[in-house]
Amino acid sequence: MPVQTSALVDVHHLITRLASLAKRHRAAGRISHALGVQSALDLIRRERKAGRGPKPQN
Repeated sequence: MPVQTSALVDVHHLITRLASLAKRHRAAGRISHALGVQSALDLIRRERKAGRGPKPQN
């Protein structure tokens, strides 16, 4: 029986570890996504100021 108990502990440890990694990964993904969107918007603004890049559709 001790083998089964240690296997259960290992599985539980693995699951909690994966859950914490997934949580951290999601947060990092959200942060990098926000940074990426922000830097893209900044780039478009800079290009417009310089007279290049996509023109606003009026």
